[in-house]
Amino acid sequence: MSAPKYSAEFKEQVVLEIVQKSRPVAEVARSYGLVAQTVGNWVARWRKEHPDLSTDAMTAEEHAEIKRLKAELR
Repeated sequence: MSAPKYSAEFKEQVVLEIVQKSRPVAEVARSYGLVAQTVGNWVARWRKEHPDLSTDAMTAEEHAEIKRLKAELR
């Protein structure tokens, strides 16, 4: 039995809830019925891919919107 696959949009939604609202990983994972370790991995990967967001003027929400729009244009 393989693990369920989640869309990139869903993962980003969960991660942004943790990053932007400073909510605990375990709490967010529980609210979505996910394993905390899995969500923690998503957050770590997101932070590794977006190291500049902490110092950049663009918020994580703005970055997500730009990413969504680029995907829409494709």
